[in-house]
Amino acid sequence: MKVFRSELNAEFKDKLFDITVGDLPNHGSRFKKDTIQCILSSTKVRFGFHLAGSLSATRSYECDRCLKSFSLEEQIHVNMWLASNRGITAKDEPEVIFFPDSMDMIELAGIFAELLFISEPMKKLCNDQCKGFCPQCGINLNHGNCICESSDSNNP
Repeated sequence: MKVFRSELNAEFKDKLFDITVGDLPNHGSRFKKDTIQCILSSTKVRFGFHLAGSLSATRSYECDRCLKSFSLEEQIHVNMWLASNRGITAKDEPEVIFFPDSMDMIELAGIFAELLFISEPMKKLCNDQCKGFCPQCGINLNHGNCICESSDSNNP
């Protein structure tokens, strides 16, 4: 997704951008829909521009407990600064991006792909009550009970 300096200079509020999933660098994420919606607002600041808004994506996952495929509609907050001063960007701040005055546009697809990647849940569950599989017989406990002995038994 390209944003031109002229757009940033004019400032905009709640501008809708549709991003095609195929235009993003592949970080292993799977998407249910082919487009991601991005709503951004741009404000001029002393050292460059401030971009704020959100990314809306529907991603596909496999449950870590039962392996069922499911999808989640996710809203990721975007808050970044485009700075023309390299000194500001040298502080290892991930939300501050170097955008020199000599550049007429900036490509944000890579940055958005990283935001999407780091926002993936650590534990991917189809629902909070997912029981997963029985560790002894392998039956999906969401669909029925197994007849295995409890692991709490006092058998040696």
